[in-house]
Amino acid sequence: MKLILCFAVVLIQAIACLAECDISPFIGVADDGSLMTRAFGFKGQWSEVKGSCCVKSVAVMKDCSLIGVGEDGALYIKAKPGVGKWMGPIEGSCCVQDVEVMPDGTIIAITDNKRLVYRKTLESPWKKAPRSRSVIRVDSLPDGKLVGVTPQGTMKVRDGLKGKWKYFKSRLFKADDIAVQPDGVILGIKKKACSVHVQTDRGTWTEGIGDDVCVKSITSAGNMKNLEVPEPTEAPVEPVKPKPLSARLVGLFGLKNGEMYERNKDGSWSLRNADGMVSIAPLKSGAMYGVKKNFLVYKPNKESPWRLASGACCTNAITVLSDGTVMGQGNPHMNYRVGGIDDGHWSPGIAGSQFTSNIAPLPDGGMLGVRYGKLVSRPGIEGVWTDVPSNNLPVLKAVAADSDGTVVAIDTSCRLWANAKYDDPEWQPMENSWEDCMTELAFAA
Repeated sequence: MKLILCFAVVLIQAIACLAECDISPFIGVADDGSLMTRAFGFKGQWSEVKGSCCVKSVAVMKDCSLIGVGEDGALYIKAKPGVGKWMGPIEGSCCVQDVEVMPDGTIIAITDNKRLVYRKTLESPWKKAPRSRSVIRVDSLPDGKLVGVTPQGTMKVRDGLKGKWKYFKSRLFKADDIAVQPDGVILGIKKKACSVHVQTDRGTWTEGIGDDVCVKSITSAGNMKNLEVPEPTEAPVEPVKPKPLSARLVGLFGLKNGEMYERNKDGSWSLRNADGMVSIAPLKSGAMYGVKKNFLVYKPNKESPWRLASGACCTNAITVLSDGTVMGQGNPHMNYRVGGIDDGHWSPGIAGSQFTSNIAPLPDGGMLGVRYGKLVSRPGIEGVWTDVPSNNLPVLKAVAADSDGTVVAIDTSCRLWANAKYDDPEWQPMENSWEDCMTELAFAA
């Protein structure tokens, strides 16, 4: 009976539950919302659990009952995958897209707008975790840390509910979903694929499994004991020597007198347009956001004309965060874009965000800014600005950050400064002339 119960459990993270269910099948959610089990890990085949439709995400409570996210974004409960129907919705549990249960029984979830929320019991109301708007999937490590997946498929980690999201090593792999076993081993579904992989201690991923069944969510009920896990097929990764800072500033754009320039390999600047912008946010896709006379404008590619966004007024500066959120600097508070270019609007001003002259997105979801000439940072939309210590930076005008962590700033004397990491107190001056004095800087996001 215990063996049958273990096959029914979706995710086991509580020690009390593991005592009854310590085996290692994989459990997934199929495209149609049905539960799938894989009884023998990598050696097995997916089998549909009849009558288990329809959920978007599932987890297990401390008593081994199931909790799931329905198609309406609310929570539902079920005694076992193959027994009975989903019961719910749980009152006040909408609207989430992913759910998990921490080892202490705390229920954690990701809302539709990527905010981490939690409740101590099924009946408790949702509470917002601070500095949390960054990921779309979440799970809990045995030490209480949380690991998440961004919309782009990269991974982040934070120190529990009160921490902030930071970079998590995951080499050459982007995920649609992840699951953490009780022993801390991480499983992942490769982005835009059906294969399940296991992360190694080095941050690399094993060769995946895949067949004719596609799962959009994955959990693991127990540890993989005595199972043959496919070994990585790629050659050992040799350490890559970082490029000199001067060579890492390619792809840097600047504004001067309303005209946009791009920095060349030799350190010179080339004029790219003369559109009268006061702020720019170029994207690697070729699209671009801009601010013209306090209005948000957009062009889908370099050849297209600028067009006015709906609800465009009023902002002084613009940037695009790592998760795609469009941020603006209003007068005097920051705000962010809700909805698309044609049907969107600016959010109300964000408390504690005023008097920042420009914003630069960091790879971990945080932001840099210049405030009263000093470099400041904040962990995300819900954070607060704090000074970034530096030993040699003069009074600044603007700052920009690239996706690899490279940061560049320009001071009031028009000199460029660069750093491999924004929190390294030692910055390096770069060649730049007074004629090339930019009022804003931006890397393509």
